[in-house]
Amino acid sequence: MPEKITNEFLKYRRVISSLLSKVRPLASQQDIEDILQETYINTYKSAQKQEINFPKAFMVKTALRLANRSIVLARRMDCDEAIEKHSDESRFCYDASIFV
Repeated sequence: MPEKITNEFLKYRRVISSLLSKVRPLASQQDIEDILQETYINTYKSAQKQEINFPKAFMVKTALRLANRSIVLARRMDCDEAIEKHSDESRFCYDASIFV
């Protein structure tokens, strides 16, 4: 079974990569490669636990979920950075108002 998953992944890797490029147009090639690698690992582990009848569909769905999760994480990081930046600015404004 693992050989089948590896062969299926290699067969559809380019298609999944292309799909990821369309779903995440701003993603770097390295980000897409990371998602592809995680897709393979997750699919391989799942195949060891249960039979995957439609490997292409399983891999596409896995890749899309991973891409969506990476978008959410990136947004959270952006929000955290914005909050941190603004909290530093407001602290300085607050400190300055004490001396007025």
